[in-house]
Amino acid sequence: MVNSHTDGVTWVQENGPVGVLALARYLGGLPRRCRHRDVEFALTSDHLGFTNDGTFRYAQQLDDDFDQGTVAFVLSMEHLGAREILPTGAHHRLQFTGRGEPIVWSAPEESPPLVAASVAAVKRRHLDNTAVVKGTEAPVADRVPQYCAQGGLGGNFNAHLLPTTSAITGPWSLWAPFFGARAVDFGRMRREVLAVSDVARALDQVPRTEIAGTYVAERQRRAEGAPTCEILTPPPAVAPGPG
Repeated sequence: MVNSHTDGVTWVQENGPVGVLALARYLGGLPRRCRHRDVEFALTSDHLGFTNDGTFRYAQQLDDDFDQGTVAFVLSMEHLGAREILPTGAHHRLQFTGRGEPIVWSAPEESPPLVAASVAAVKRRHLDNTAVVKGTEAPVADRVPQYCAQGGLGGNFNAHLLPTTSAITGPWSLWAPFFGARAVDFGRMRREVLAVSDVARALDQVPRTEIAGTYVAERQRRAEGAPTCEILTPPPAVAPGPG
């Protein structure tokens, strides 16, 4: 499954769907003999409209489907091709540095094939300033999984114990429409999408049980009552009345 969100407000925050559509076009154009798994593309809300249709709702559906053997792994992408912007000079004005914004590429250790494919893709596509990490928070030893937060969309799926890899940046331009299209390095954006496609292709023929790794044992522990990630409860879509 490939996912991004559709409710951003700037060139950086709302460009994930472009990558998803490009990947859909690429994978859909491959001869059937070259693609052994079906791929589901999901463009959901997660930033501003998640009260009505969020990735956390979709993640619950995939969680249920995983036990039926119909889900292998999740790829999430958002905030693609972001150019690094930092306060510089005596007046701390925001300026482009000429580098790419740091990318956090989460690849939980529960799935060794997912980790290996992610590292290989980042290297192959020469993604500068990129860190492949287990998660973006301190681990909790007795919880399943130990790392819940993945820095973005991926956390919604990983929290449901689904093999997930995801990439995200958090630049100054994320909520600032002033920077416009200048905030995006489209060459870097293309390399990021190609890296995601590399992961999809690398895992296409890897058995689902291998990709699942220790997620299977963690799901069993969850069923037995082990502590789990706190799943986000959406706020009400309608303001409460008086009193």
